[in-house]
Amino acid sequence: MPGIQAEREMEIYFKIRDFETADDGLTKEWMETDQFGNYAASTILGMNTRKEHGLFVFFETRENDHLVLLSHLQEEFYDGEQQYPIFTVEYEGQMLRDGFQNQVEFRLDPFPTFSYRCGNVILKKSIYLVRNMNRLVVRYEVSGPIKKGSKLIVRPFFAFRSSDRCSDPSRFVDTEVYPMENHFRFLPFPDSPEILMFHSAGQFISASMWYHNFIYRHDSPDSRRKEDLLNPGFFELPIDANSEIFLSLGLDETSQEALQNYHQNEIERRTAPDRANPGKNEIVRYLVRKMDDFNLRDSSADKFLISKLPKSPINLTAHYFMARRLILGSNSPDAAVDYCKYAHRVLHEKKLQAIFKDELANLVVDPISPFALIYFLNEFHSRFGKSELLTDSSRVAEEIVHHVRKNHLPLIQRKKHLIFQSKPADKQLKKGIEGFYPGGRDFLLNVFWYKSLMMTAHLLRLNNSKGGKYVRLAGKVQQHFTERFQAAISDEKFLRSASAAAYFHPTMIYAITSPFPILDGERSRALFVILVKRFMAASGIKYPVNPHQEDGYVISPLLLSEFLNAWQRLIKEKKNFFLLFKKISEKLQGMLYEGTLGYLPDVIKLPTGISPEHQPPSGLATSEILYFLRRISEIEKEQ
Repeated sequence: MPGIQAEREMEIYFKIRDFETADDGLTKEWMETDQFGNYAASTILGMNTRKEHGLFVFFETRENDHLVLLSHLQEEFYDGEQQYPIFTVEYEGQMLRDGFQNQVEFRLDPFPTFSYRCGNVILKKSIYLVRNMNRLVVRYEVSGPIKKGSKLIVRPFFAFRSSDRCSDPSRFVDTEVYPMENHFRFLPFPDSPEILMFHSAGQFISASMWYHNFIYRHDSPDSRRKEDLLNPGFFELPIDANSEIFLSLGLDETSQEALQNYHQNEIERRTAPDRANPGKNEIVRYLVRKMDDFNLRDSSADKFLISKLPKSPINLTAHYFMARRLILGSNSPDAAVDYCKYAHRVLHEKKLQAIFKDELANLVVDPISPFALIYFLNEFHSRFGKSELLTDSSRVAEEIVHHVRKNHLPLIQRKKHLIFQSKPADKQLKKGIEGFYPGGRDFLLNVFWYKSLMMTAHLLRLNNSKGGKYVRLAGKVQQHFTERFQAAISDEKFLRSASAAAYFHPTMIYAITSPFPILDGERSRALFVILVKRFMAASGIKYPVNPHQEDGYVISPLLLSEFLNAWQRLIKEKKNFFLLFKKISEKLQGMLYEGTLGYLPDVIKLPTGISPEHQPPSGLATSEILYFLRRISEIEKEQ
């Protein structure tokens, strides 16, 4: 891809001049998070191309909504003789401003950094959020011969609206800011967050004005609207030979000394070696750090991995699958213990049954969620043993199994071994679940039900308790499942029918992977051959978004590790499979270099006609890529 460079592993930066047009650069996005649910996001040219973009997007916990407070900054460098715009925006009927022409580089780590050439001067702008601080920091650094009278003019543009809407000027009761020492205070209407913006040098000059008709070119056509943004004035910041200038936006006051400390601490945190994972390659350590940045504090005590931003209530299935993947490759139990404690506390305080009835606004559940939790608990205790959490984990697993058996969970209605789950409505795929399993759910739910029963029994055995009744129930589920599977693969007419898509979907790989595969021996190998022939390609796993649509496929990283594990368990002697997995891993690494900026790996290229809503959660995709690359590395060392 033009423009991308990598001086060493995972040091990602772009030479802007290598892009033929601004359009090329506007396809690359970055994102910053802070564990409070706030984020900053834009493109590598600094131009917002979607309404969700903004430099400070605040997570309003009361409304469970993201509010774009600060949309962007418009900056101009004046060297005493000539002005150089270093911003890029787009208005209706107007071309891009020429800040793109002065930009020479974008660098991702340790935080998004833009470099501009203004005559003989290089100006660098860094943008980041301080962890757990509700604070945006923008730092300017200038190098080169500085002429007398040089200064930087910065105009902030505010939106104060939900991330999926456009601003409404009629809501702004007050458009004036209130100056303080090195700050201004701004509260446009009573129910908005009040923000304070700091400048370490120069002055802020009030001159409130609405700018009209901003457009966001990458919004969907039906939601593409023009937007008006408020500019309350401008910062006039003098530049000298040793200039280090900070702008910062937050919910309280700050100081230059505090910002310098934040800056140094953030550099150290983001560049520190991953001591918990010695020997891991740089790409794995990089992704671990990025995953860690995507924790969300749901309260002062509860922390979850979130699958994507914006509009990201906690998806329990994605959270527990991501946590499971992370602990599988960790040499330190600390983070895993935290996630396990959070699971116990949340389930105890918020009541397990209420959660799995989907009654809590900030938690999203689906029929897989109860089983994903048991998966995580089993993985944690299998890896880290009989910790003080084992008794609580066993209790939680037994409680989930009890609710399923007693038909207490409306998302899962048990009828004879939990085998007849499909209803006519399931043929119409529902938003939010189609990325993980097909419309006809019979086979997959039974796979997870069987494994959850076996895992519950395993947790009880680790805790010196008896779990035989769960093993016996699992045996009945396994017997019925095997009979149905055997009948299905023996019926050639059925195999050619559209109904077979619900049975032989790539998520069926879970039926033959550890722990506790539901199929054994020749049946496992037969299913593996079917799944490989139907769904495996040199670029990954072909994932059927809609089995009734011929082009309803995406190339998904979600199941690669399961296919790799099944190969190791069943036909490890066939080395040609590993060569294919190795090619896929190389392709994924290439995709990371080409397009993965910040945390969200938009590596899944959607075919024409497939809606982006069918794309699996980015956080879950990242955890799967991370685990897959780690497994490839481990297997190579074994050979």
